[in-house]
Amino acid sequence: MSSGRFHSDVPTDILRRAVWKIVDEYDLVLIDCPPNLGIITLNGLKISDGYIIPTIPDVLSTYGIPQIIKRVKAFSDNIGQAITPLGIIVSKFRAQSTVHQNTLRDLKKNPKWPSIFTTIVPEANKFAESAQFLPVNTLKQKYGSGDQGNFDTYLRLTNEVVGAMELV
Repeated sequence: MSSGRFHSDVPTDILRRAVWKIVDEYDLVLIDCPPNLGIITLNGLKISDGYIIPTIPDVLSTYGIPQIIKRVKAFSDNIGQAITPLGIIVSKFRAQSTVHQNTLRDLKKNPKWPSIFTTIVPEANKFAESAQFLPVNTLKQKYGSGDQGNFDTYLRLTNEVVGAMELV
């Protein structure tokens, strides 16, 4: 007996059932999932060809990367579907932080991990402000451009991510 429009006996199949009619209308679909491998994230992974790991370059934030890679691989094997790690995005980077510089260097040197996207997202107030709902006319207004913003950074990162997705 069904318990709703998107009911599924397989809990990791709920998102697929919800979007299957429209997902093929798009060339690329980016699904932002919680920073854990709970049921919501597994739903996102089940309908994905690849995944990205965002991280802040510090010891605590990067500590779980091997577990994420291992768990996604096990899930991928379990469902019989390839889910490719596309790379790691480094965000909230503080160039003046020795910890951030050292962690970034260590991330780049680890051959067992996915590659690090070349574009590094710096910590910037404009990014934090962008989460607020404020009326703007352009993305450059929302994210800022030049030295005071991240629009150009996000554009470069977007191009890198699209390029990585095209390889999958």
